[in-house]
Amino acid sequence: MAKWRLSPRIGIILNLGLGLVFALAAVLVVVLVNQNMHQQALVEAEAKSRVLLDRNLATHTYFSQVLKPRLFEWTAPFRPADYFEPSWMSSTYAVREIDQYFRALSPAGYYVKDAAINARSPENEADAYERAFLDELNANPTLEARSTVRTIDGQPYLTVLRRGEMLEAACLRCHGDPADAPGDLVRIYGPDRSFGRQVGEVISAISIRVPLAAAYASADQVSWQLSTLLLLLLGALFVVQFGLYRWLLLMPLATIRNKALQIATDERHLGEEIPRFFGRELRELAQAFNALSINLRRDRDQLEEHVRERTADLQSANEQLTHEVAERQRVEEDLRRERDFAEGLVAMAQVIVLVLDLDGHIVHINPYLEDISGYCLADVQGWDWFATFLPARDQARIRELFLQAVDDVQTQGNVNVIVTQDGREREIEWYDKTLKDASGRVIGLLSVGRDITERQQMEAQIHRHAQELEERVARRTAELRTIVDSLAGREIRMAELKKAIRQLRAQLEDAGLTPVADDPLAPWMAPEEGEP
Repeated sequence: MAKWRLSPRIGIILNLGLGLVFALAAVLVVVLVNQNMHQQALVEAEAKSRVLLDRNLATHTYFSQVLKPRLFEWTAPFRPADYFEPSWMSSTYAVREIDQYFRALSPAGYYVKDAAINARSPENEADAYERAFLDELNANPTLEARSTVRTIDGQPYLTVLRRGEMLEAACLRCHGDPADAPGDLVRIYGPDRSFGRQVGEVISAISIRVPLAAAYASADQVSWQLSTLLLLLLGALFVVQFGLYRWLLLMPLATIRNKALQIATDERHLGEEIPRFFGRELRELAQAFNALSINLRRDRDQLEEHVRERTADLQSANEQLTHEVAERQRVEEDLRRERDFAEGLVAMAQVIVLVLDLDGHIVHINPYLEDISGYCLADVQGWDWFATFLPARDQARIRELFLQAVDDVQTQGNVNVIVTQDGREREIEWYDKTLKDASGRVIGLLSVGRDITERQQMEAQIHRHAQELEERVARRTAELRTIVDSLAGREIRMAELKKAIRQLRAQLEDAGLTPVADDPLAPWMAPEEGEP
């Protein structure tokens, strides 16, 4: 409950969230309106600049095409050659004078000038920005106009620059060599300014500035007024929505919360219901809450019987589980004893026990193989059996037998050599059996081997002894034949000869050699009458 009191209420969150959304929307609307009004002020300023520009162009056109030609024609008979009057001979002079009258009549801060570099009148001299535009006009014939917002003396202005007059051949008298110009013109303006021009040169640009400070200030004022209006509207909407939230959502939620707390703290309130609220969602929530309360009351009443039944079931399951655990422990103990017995047999057996995986890598060797090979299981576990224990001459043949064995072709009595750690070779007789998992898949090979090195050495020694004995018998037989031939007819020596032959035969029988059927000494083996 302490955690609930410390948590923020949903009403506060909803109201703050909605108020924040309204405030952000109002700020966005005010910013957009302000930007649009600033943009509209620029559009109006551009329209005004076009009016001023068209007026100046109309003035230049009138002077150049109407007034000057007619006055030149009318004054030609009596006008001196050095005569010059700027009031009707110079359209730039007329535009400048008209602009002075315009400023006096409309003090709105408009700025109109025929800007030129080395202008004839200092009032028309281009500033740095206008001079740069004139240089671009002469460098780029396609450039006609440029407009931008500039801040001059802390005030914003829409500045419009447009291509002005281009010098024609007829204008070279007044703008070419000062010696060719009318004397009155040189006397009024001097011999330096606006002379030395070239035909085709852009000599002027119309520069117009329209002040934007008043328009921007008006836009800002409207924005503040709109902000105030929206703030009042938001306040009214916030009050209305707060009342609706409180009536439609917060009060029903508080009722549900209070009843839930009563049920949670006192089971006697189980089964009590809350009123149905306005609105389908809350009405359905109230119905679900009432159904939950009734069901909880019924479930509580039935809980003891369920507990007794469940307790009996648990006791029965516990007894069965205890029995199963005891039985499992007994089986595990039997398995442990059998495993220990099997491991003891493997450890004590005087035969080799070898387990290989399907790749021929060593999984297990028993202590007997460790003793005769000099290797430890910890050192060779995972090593390739064939590369570690077999001589190079046998590796391919024995690996082929291994592949047959893991294909479930059992091999019995195969004999091959293994090489010990110190380089000695041992003859081993092998018996193999595949190892399979629960699904019957072959997972390895169990090989049992018997060291027959000493047995084969004994057999080889017996074979050598037998060969030596046979050779001795052959030599003795030859000697006996010589003796027999030399003693033919001598009966006195016959008994001794037979006795020697019988002794030799006894020695052969003791050595395990049986006389052949056509033994040449057989006639001499029968004892004479009277002989023992």
